[in-house]
Amino acid sequence: MAVAGAVLFVLAVLGAVLFPAFPYLRPVLVNVQTALQFLGAALLLGSRMTSRSCSRSDSSSCCKA
Repeated sequence: MAVAGAVLFVLAVLGAVLFPAFPYLRPVLVNVQTALQFLGAALLLGSRMTSRSCSRSDSSSCCKA
């Protein structure tokens, strides 16, 4: 119960801080979709490269979970 109260408190504080700043942040938020598309592509390519380097027969540190 205390965790739920703490989460609600944090959300209320974030809302109180971000709501007045929204008109100033709106031009930045418009470009978020494009940024997330590039980020998704970068993460996808990065995960492909990591899986290729870990598929080698040697036991490198990236293959350990």
